[in-house]
Amino acid sequence: MMSSVNIVAADHSNAIWNNEVPLNVSLFAWRLLRNRLPTTNNLIRRHILHHNAQLCVGGYDVMEDIDHLFLS
Repeated sequence: MMSSVNIVAADHSNAIWNNEVPLNVSLFAWRLLRNRLPTTNNLIRRHILHHNAQLCVGGYDVMEDIDHLFLS
C-alpha cells in the first residue's frame, strides 16, 4: 500500500523532474516529499543521533521533523 506522501510525490513527478527546474531544487523537492531530509527525527530513526537529541535546535520544545520545519 502506498502512503499518502508517495502518492503526492508520484502526482508531482513531472513538475519535480522538469528540465526547467534546477537539479538541486528537484532533488530537494524529491527528498522533501519522500521524507528523506536529514531532520533530527529522521537521524534518530536511522540511529545517527541519540534519542535524547530529538528537540528542535531552534529552541522550540517540539520534535524537529518535516511538518515542524515547513508547516509551523
